[in-house]
Amino acid sequence: MPTNPRQHSSLELLKQYANLMNELKRRKVIRTNNNPVGDYAESRACGAFDLSLEKGSQKSFDARDKNGVRYQIKGRRLTRGNDPKQLSIIRNLCDDGFDFLIGVIFDWEFAVLGAYKVPLQVIKTCAWWNERQNGHTVWLREPLISQEGVEDITESIERYSLAS
Repeated sequence: MPTNPRQHSSLELLKQYANLMNELKRRKVIRTNNNPVGDYAESRACGAFDLSLEKGSQKSFDARDKNGVRYQIKGRRLTRGNDPKQLSIIRNLCDDGFDFLIGVIFDWEFAVLGAYKVPLQVIKTCAWWNERQNGHTVWLREPLISQEGVEDITESIERYSLAS
């Protein structure tokens, strides 16, 4: 791990990134080779609420609880100069493919800034159709987070630590 990334070539940094991603997968912090934000949000949510992550890719949800309730889990990492709280596109919203959305907002260093458990019906009333991306857009901010049925789960997500 470089102490000063500027002392390393771009190729060296990319190799270190690849090694870091492999180690995070081995530790089950992430499960894909995609951008780790979504996988990290899934790990935190599943650990905090004892959810079972679905195997492979499911059409509309990522995890279930012991009662079979389906959760779509989205994460967003805010960066300097880019701080909208827009979650990634939700496809097939009309198919009722999940029961709750868990959205987790991280700061640029992956500290939890906020997390919410949102019922599907609230998502349906607050989402906007995005024709270009062929799905619905949701912003994890007011007025969505103050809707009836939305639960602030920030403390639970913060308490679950992936320190190992």
